[in-house]
Amino acid sequence: CCWMLVGPPIVGNFAAGLYFVLLQGTHLFAGDKAPGVFAVINVILWGIALLLSLRAGGLILGVFRNSGGVAKAQQQRAVAQATVESTAAAAHVAVNANQMRE
Repeated sequence: CCWMLVGPPIVGNFAAGLYFVLLQGTHLFAGDKAPGVFAVINVILWGIALLLSLRAGGLILGVFRNSGGVAKAQQQRAVAQATVESTAAAAHVAVNANQMRE
């Protein structure tokens, strides 16, 4: 949403975002006014989409935090770390056993 709202030339020539509107300035509405009107409508719609996306992300993050998501994530991280450490220790033991056989 953000890139389409800004509409830099990197996105492509089809993105009539703020960059296009500000670059065209007063020439945007000279002659045929349709491109200027559509560019402004495009900026408004992408701005609304960006605000709604940010709002949805905030709500989701709030639900995650309020339902104990942070504690669960920390618990899963500890389990994963213990698994990695035990696997590394087992691999180290196996390497040492193979070296002793040689």
